Amino acid sequence: MTALADRLRALPTAALVDAGAAWVGSSIAALWSPVAMAGPVYTVQTRRGDNRPLHLATADAAPGDVVVVAAEADVEVAIFGDLLARIGANRGLAGLVTDGAVRDRDGIRQAGFPVFCAGTALRAPLKAFPGAFGGVVRIGTAEIRAGDWIVGDSDGVVVLSNQSAPDVAHAAEQVQLREAEIVRRAGAGESSADQLGLR
Repeated sequence: MTALADRLRALPTAALVDAGAAWVGSSIAALWSPVAMAGPVYTVQTRRGDNRPLHLATADAAPGDVVVVAAEADVEVAIFGDLLARIGANRGLAGLVTDGAVRDRDGIRQAGFPVFCAGTALRAPLKAFPGAFGGVVRIGTAEIRAGDWIVGDSDGVVVLSNQSAPDVAHAAEQVQLREAEIVRRAGAGESSADQLGLR
């Protein structure tokens, strides 16, 4: 599993989309960059403005997991900040993806914890809703299941099913090799337009 995470983390999300991964859409972006994240998904469903489930998830997710939190796409109240980022980093979690808002951008970056979110907010959350874990959530335009693989970098976030992840990783590596060859041949005088038959 660690080997696959390393392969996926090394691949641009654009190459992964070209190879068949699902993009979560432009509403979810890296909180800080440059950043690279990959790991199996631990899903969380919470209510808008409530981060009790995030405290539970940060305690219960396995090292290497990415905590994926559906928060009803609310960006008025922060459900995650540098306190949970430091805890998550210490536990070896791979990162956080949420359609909600976070705060403490500088502290999260200082902790080195990858976060991808829909925005930032200053209001503190409630801690009332018990949450739901391990099911299917929707983040942006993607349906995400516990056990899927999720990858994020400065360009965005993509999702791969557990079954397809090795094949998509291989296909994305081939995309990278093809692009490197196009650049090499362009350097030798054969334009990309000619190589791709665009004239």
